[in-house]
Amino acid sequence: MKQNKKGRGQEEMPIMLTDENGCEEAFFVLEEAEIAGRKYLLAGNRPASDLEKEEVKDMEVVILRVVGEEDSDYIYEVVEEEEELQIISKYMGEIMEDFLIE
Repeated sequence: MKQNKKGRGQEEMPIMLTDENGCEEAFFVLEEAEIAGRKYLLAGNRPASDLEKEEVKDMEVVILRVVGEEDSDYIYEVVEEEEELQIISKYMGEIMEDFLIE
């Protein structure tokens, strides 16, 4: 997966993820953390501005790991390993409690 690097004023720009069927879905960065020298993102299918609304409980979220850069794009992987998800969720803090990790 690739996504353009974010510049100032682009916080609400989506990261486009492609599922196994080739369908794209927009995800928005909710939280960032650098853990053990790796950059992780908590991304949801709604912008961060929706966090104050009640429908946040239904938000779909994923944790992404930045695995590289190519030109002006970041390359992401969805974190799927249970042990890694647990470790990263500890660092993401309280925001994780409001979401169901896919």
